[in-house]
Amino acid sequence: MFSLLLTTLLQTADPTAALQAQLDAFTANEAVPGACLAVHHEDGRTLRLASGFADVEAEEAMTVDHRLMSGSIGKTYFAAWYLDLLEEGVVRTDDKLQAYLKGEEWYARLPNHATITLAHLFHHQSGIPEHVHLQEFWDDARADVHRVWKPEELVAYILDAEPLFEAGADWSYADTNFILAAMALEKATGKSAYREIHRRYLMPLGLRDTLPTTAADLPGLTQGYHILGEPGRGAALPVLHAGRMELNPQLEWAGGGYYSTTADLAAWGAYLFTGKAADHGQVEASIVSAVKAKLWPGDRYADGIIVSETPLGPAYGHSGWFPGYTAEVMYFPDHGFSIAIQANTDDVRRTGPLRMQILEVAKLLVEEEA
Repeated sequence: MFSLLLTTLLQTADPTAALQAQLDAFTANEAVPGACLAVHHEDGRTLRLASGFADVEAEEAMTVDHRLMSGSIGKTYFAAWYLDLLEEGVVRTDDKLQAYLKGEEWYARLPNHATITLAHLFHHQSGIPEHVHLQEFWDDARADVHRVWKPEELVAYILDAEPLFEAGADWSYADTNFILAAMALEKATGKSAYREIHRRYLMPLGLRDTLPTTAADLPGLTQGYHILGEPGRGAALPVLHAGRMELNPQLEWAGGGYYSTTADLAAWGAYLFTGKAADHGQVEASIVSAVKAKLWPGDRYADGIIVSETPLGPAYGHSGWFPGYTAEVMYFPDHGFSIAIQANTDDVRRTGPLRMQILEVAKLLVEEEA
């Protein structure tokens, strides 16, 4: 029935109405308070849509100007810096991590410490366990919302652990990989990752609504609703109280580390994969070098890029999750547009994958152009 509605809208009205109808149907799901959708074409054309509530209790409508957490999509900014440093000859893919961090007193306790390379970290092939999966980490994070985390304090949760596999032998996603990688890049350059990302990308590209998550009170952050991995427990709960998050998102750092409008996310997806951000040759090399990933069937991963095969051809992007929020961005090179979607809920088991929403939007856009 809904597909028939979309077809009718495409034939009789502005195609934007069909996309708005799809987004409205998504937020009609009781698990989704609100959502934003953006499309950025290579020629600069943009489309921004919003639906549902930014704050259910206050009955505040979601708008295209609301900022939401983007979760692990933030890895793409740190990876872009890495790709540019490769092009500049500051680092190499086969550099051993110990070349940068062996002076740290804890380094020898890191799983696979002697064999890990930068490429292993940026491809999630280090064999290092994920600190975010440990209950002890979440207990500590909830205990003190004012805590300012040092990168080595995040890494400490997996010290002395058994490696999941020998470095390079398999694939396992871990924020810990990007925490260590960013520590190495800061050592190699003597510069702050956040400052370099702002200087190299956010400022020159005009992404003014993409901001680092450096404190528990983030200006303009939309209310989010979390289940924190407990989908059977009942209604999702708000994460913001008097403007302050229950968890200090500063703990993400290179594992994510940003919040933004959806329009900024879609624009970044287009800029990254068309050579307007990181070195285009390095981005293309990453896509070629992507390894089989344990995500969706057929997905590959390299340097903060999920490489997917879709019914509309290849797509490059990343997904994101943070307590109270989910996000996805995908760029379709065969069609010249990037699509991003964000929702202020983390209940992915009830909302379904945001990738499916993007693929439906992409299909509608391609049908419009045909």
